[in-house]
Amino acid sequence: AIVLITARGEAIAEATRAQVESFGIPVSAIYARPEGDNRVDWKVKTEALAKFLADGFVPVIAFDDKARNCEVFAPHCPTVLV
Repeated sequence: AIVLITARGEAIAEATRAQVESFGIPVSAIYARPEGDNRVDWKVKTEALAKFLADGFVPVIAFDDKARNCEVFAPHCPTVLV
């Protein structure tokens, strides 16, 4: 399963899913920033990752464009790429 954890807001979560799926990549779930949440990305992603794990998903690979966010995923995922 491909699951997105994004710091983009929930208001555009479905647009984000559609954009990814337009490239032929099926998305099983998406975890997005709650509306009104102004915390830094890594804190949002830490919380989203906890929900992801609680939902029974097991990470295999993670991609992010910020090294600090990759630090969130590294303890739980065998491959993390910036």
